Amino acid sequence: MTHNPFLHNFDALAGAAFAAAGLASGGTYQLGDGPVIQCPELLVDESALDFGDDVAPVGTVHTLVTIYRRHVPKPERLARVTTGGRVYILNKRVRTDESLEQWVVSHG
Repeated sequence: MTHNPFLHNFDALAGAAFAAAGLASGGTYQLGDGPVIQCPELLVDESALDFGDDVAPVGTVHTLVTIYRRHVPKPERLARVTTGGRVYILNKRVRTDESLEQWVVSHG
């Protein structure tokens, strides 16, 4: 995995700004019985609309969680993310780059 220091620094500043504005919150990440990893900034979108790639798409609503890779370098499916008193289970990675990953989650 390539680490881009500029993206990590930019995301740190953006994450802090999102948290200060109430758009991001802190939480934890845990895979199975593994260690609990603190995530100072997590982004949760409870009503993301996805139309998929079908010829005649039908919109579905998902909950998305964005995890910064400087806290969790390689998030894995079925890990638990806890934030704001809610537990989410990572189901499907929908976006990834050098600095973050975004997952469709279920409520755990």
